[in-house]
Amino acid sequence: MIGGGSRVPGFAELLAQHLELPENLVRIRDRSSLEIVHGFPHFNGPEVITPIGIGCTHLDRRSMELIDVTVNGQHLQFLNMASSTVGEALLHAGLVPSELVGRPGSAFTVELNGRYIPLPGTLGQSAIIKKNGEPCELGTRLKDGDHLQVHEGEAGSEPRVTLGEFIDEKAHFFSITFNGMPLEIKAAVLVNGREEPMDYIVQDRDKIILEPLINFADLLRHLGVPLELKVPFSLNGESQVAVEPVELLVGGTKVSLKSPLRPGLEARYFRKPCTLRDYIATSPKETPQITVNVNGHDIHLSRKEQTPLANGQEVSFDYVIRPHDRIEYSPGSTGALSSYIVTDIFRDHEPDEAFAKKGGKILVNGKAAGFTTPIKHGDTIEFVPYGAGMENA
Repeated sequence: MIGGGSRVPGFAELLAQHLELPENLVRIRDRSSLEIVHGFPHFNGPEVITPIGIGCTHLDRRSMELIDVTVNGQHLQFLNMASSTVGEALLHAGLVPSELVGRPGSAFTVELNGRYIPLPGTLGQSAIIKKNGEPCELGTRLKDGDHLQVHEGEAGSEPRVTLGEFIDEKAHFFSITFNGMPLEIKAAVLVNGREEPMDYIVQDRDKIILEPLINFADLLRHLGVPLELKVPFSLNGESQVAVEPVELLVGGTKVSLKSPLRPGLEARYFRKPCTLRDYIATSPKETPQITVNVNGHDIHLSRKEQTPLANGQEVSFDYVIRPHDRIEYSPGSTGALSSYIVTDIFRDHEPDEAFAKKGGKILVNGKAAGFTTPIKHGDTIEFVPYGAGMENA
């Protein structure tokens, strides 16, 4: 302890007790511990320690020295301490630290398809500080006579973003070749319910709706082209609906309508027509040929496939169905040797004139038969005109 107050009786003991220290660690310090101080030995008590310390510090020029500093032309004077830095001088000059660091600009919040997106402002510019004409930092030490110049920091500005930059214009606005013609792909964009140009500057609280064309299905719907065309028709009196889908070629290769749109693509779409073959089940096997004996002659029989009718006219199975067509088709049974009848013989055999004129009996394997009697491979058929071999009957 130093100073005259340390001589108060019992003070050392009470201080040691209060600090919870052993009493031998709380002692009065006198001049005897200062080996570098000489003269006036009668000044020896603790009360002389403080003025001696002040005198030594001044003689060593370590404190208690005033320095003169100029800040932006303002003359300042303060004690030269170990902490005397540029930052301390600026505080003495009344400069607020927040003014030295440029604050960022205000941010915007923009709504895109219901999702909120923050747009930060630009960063501010920090203050420029020079000491004696040279750039310096806040922690730079000062000395007497220094001149400081401070150019305050500048705050950042609000974000400046165009609508095209915000939505990535190149990703949603480009050209392709479609069915041999150039086509501009354009997304639908509304800002606060209105159309705006791509150089529109986005504002705080703007509400933007973006409806891009992602794939070819989106494009066809946008162009008003149905992805499936329904063709009503009737088959044997029953209402039917044929469906003609859209097919897509990109670079000559068939691809899905879900293929993404990209700049520079060459694409072509067409409809695959529906034919009778798509809706009428035809047997891949023809009725097998048979051989029968007719009046002593071998006849080879083969059946012609039933021909479909469109609006009363014979057509092939490759006929393209048109709206409201009336299709008729009654396929015969196929694939069995017994699927022929006597009438089928007349396609390949002309009966003799007498039978054709007078008529007569039909015998199949010696038994009476009719025109619709089934026949099979190897059967014997006889057409016996009336009166032939029957005179005595």
